[in-house]
Amino acid sequence: MSAEDLGRRFLGEVEEAGLDEILKSVKSLAEPEISSRFGIPPLDSLLGVFEQHAASLAAQRKPPTSPSVERKSKQTQKDSLNTRTPVIELTSLGPGAGKTHLLYLITALAILPEAHGGIEIQGRSSAVIFIDADGRFSVERLVQVMKSHMGQRIQQHNRKTTSNEAGPEVHEVAIDETEQTSIISHALDHVHILQPQPYAALISTLTQLPTYLFDASAHKSFHRPLHSIILDSASAFFHPLKAAEEHASIPQAQYNGPAIASTTIASNTTSEAYAALVRELRSLQRQLHCAVITTTSSLSVSKLDGGNSPFPTLRPLLPPAFTSFATVRLAVTREIVPAFPPAMSVQEALRERAQRQAVVEQGRVRVSVDGWGADGWAREVREGVAGMTDRGAWGMRITKDGVVVGHEERDETEHV
Repeated sequence: MSAEDLGRRFLGEVEEAGLDEILKSVKSLAEPEISSRFGIPPLDSLLGVFEQHAASLAAQRKPPTSPSVERKSKQTQKDSLNTRTPVIELTSLGPGAGKTHLLYLITALAILPEAHGGIEIQGRSSAVIFIDADGRFSVERLVQVMKSHMGQRIQQHNRKTTSNEAGPEVHEVAIDETEQTSIISHALDHVHILQPQPYAALISTLTQLPTYLFDASAHKSFHRPLHSIILDSASAFFHPLKAAEEHASIPQAQYNGPAIASTTIASNTTSEAYAALVRELRSLQRQLHCAVITTTSSLSVSKLDGGNSPFPTLRPLLPPAFTSFATVRLAVTREIVPAFPPAMSVQEALRERAQRQAVVEQGRVRVSVDGWGADGWAREVREGVAGMTDRGAWGMRITKDGVVVGHEERDETEHV
């Protein structure tokens, strides 16, 4: 074989790749294990059921046509499993269910370090974009959740040391308040809080995110991977968009109502506006290879299945263009304390008051797979969810100190 033929052969084996593919490859090397993307075991396990199926479908779309393409196809399937980027929608029938508190926990685990001073903090040392559309983000509450998590990791480390579970080389340690404050302060540098309003500002903000993130002089997270883009709440734009849509359909000569603020969007309908939002978020996922987490409000409990669904089924407020975007849709509900029965006497009510208040203060919340759209799930997904403990649902407690999740909800001493 001549040098020219050899060179032509090698040139034919060269594969072109875009910047987004290069970033995915780099991130897969930095994060070879994705079985604990969020560090919340029940959430990670549930995502695994949905993502394994999605990755399998993606790998089947392009059948191999040659040995080299077959090798590439197998690598593509492997990469799709190792670099998956889920979309999670947290929904409830109204505010106060606990969605934002779960976001604080996800954010805390994303930005905290993996370890410090021999203690496994189990953070991800990453950055988070938090789009606070409701204007309710509380840095103070995020710090409480971070302190709670770090305190629990220290306690767990020292319990293992005392029981000698971790081996003789592991010693009891402590992180004083000054050092803990320093760790948290450094981690907070990597939460980028944005508050765009109205909808047009949201789209503009998302469009400019890559420029901002790739500018090393603009922030301190340039050398960190982006863990998630969080939108709390996607429903915040619905009613202004709907009002503008209805206003535009009325001839101005016939309209006598109050002035409607312009949304300054190219879309003609609310559905088109949310479809455009999904396109922007998908584009960012391809470029930045990060998870997307949104919160939404739902209208009501759906009775389409006759009420026999094993999952809570909440009718979405937002159009299908948005609700079909999520990898998994999770319903978040607070434990409801039943009202006093009409026949109960005042004395009986007073005796039960303390018990009822104790239940309220426990802040018990349930996170379940939402059944809206479950009729479109693949058989593998249905079987996978059905085979999980409590069909993938888990408990969560929201306390003044932190958030208690999953199996640890049964142990008063353990905080995620």
